Amino acid sequence: TLTSGWISHVLYSSGETLSKVTIRGGELRGLVAGASSGSAIRMNCDDLILDNILIRYAGRVGMQLLLSGNRGRVSGIRTLDPYIVANGYDGIHFIAGTDWLFSDCHIEADDDCYAVVTGADNLPSFGNTNISNIHFVNCTYTCNRSRGFVVTTDGTTASINNVTFISGGGAAPVDATATASGMEVSNTGSGTVSGIVVDGTFVDNSTSGTTAGALRINNTGSGSVEN
Repeated sequence: TLTSGWISHVLYSSGETLSKVTIRGGELRGLVAGASSGSAIRMNCDDLILDNILIRYAGRVGMQLLLSGNRGRVSGIRTLDPYIVANGYDGIHFIAGTDWLFSDCHIEADDDCYAVVTGADNLPSFGNTNISNIHFVNCTYTCNRSRGFVVTTDGTTASINNVTFISGGGAAPVDATATASGMEVSNTGSGTVSGIVVDGTFVDNSTSGTTAGALRINNTGSGSVEN
């Protein structure tokens, strides 16, 4: 168990690329009171394995998991107590790399629960890096004010290819004032978003004020959304 007054990159790598890191089991905790900042787990790592990790008081954590690299396996991640503060942070936020499998996770977050995003997000060197072959299987979520699952180029020149969300699902958004869609595929940049598959999943946004629907396709950049 790793405990701090508030979590700031408890498991952390900066610009360097780590390799062959395995973390199994354990619990990370943010304090019930105090400012939110950083990430519970922030890693740029090839061949990363994260398994059966609980993040408590996730509303005080900041970005819960900020990940990049190649050939990752993430399973059994659970985040609880996300609404202690409306901090605007995501759950699992993936920003660069290829060949990752996320399975049997349950994420509770104020902002997006599962985000595949080519924007920089505190790691500027990865802001225009392509993303491919990212798969979510049997992952569930409860999202307060934003989307349960989102794929977006976030205004960059990078492309995203072959991202799947199979089985699982959840409630997004749940806040009565929220206007986001439950899931979104978006290209606001000049690259290509293609091969996005959502199958056998569900979205419940019945408690929110949204009119955006369960799934939104957005192509407001100069690139394209294909397949």
